[in-house]
Amino acid sequence: MKDTDAREPPAHQSFSTGLIIRQNEPRNRCILDILDRLASLEGLRWDANMEQVARQAMRIRSNFFDNTRVLEDCIPQVLLVPGDYRKDEFPPRFVFAD
Repeated sequence: MKDTDAREPPAHQSFSTGLIIRQNEPRNRCILDILDRLASLEGLRWDANMEQVARQAMRIRSNFFDNTRVLEDCIPQVLLVPGDYRKDEFPPRFVFAD
């Protein structure tokens, strides 16, 4: 998720307008929807690890919407660095197809 400095929106744009624009960018919208679904798993008590994932998803989503916080507060900086991560991917050993 790209997190421009939400604390200082451009002079021609109010913060809430800037947030709506960032939130409706297709990539951000998709990520926010996934985080919302993961966060909704909190409290189901399936697994302690899933509880932790759900809480972290809610933290990330909340920081996106909170103009007093930045994503670096809840996501390690190394994960926010842009790069071509596909070059280090390994293809699956088996491809299951119908």
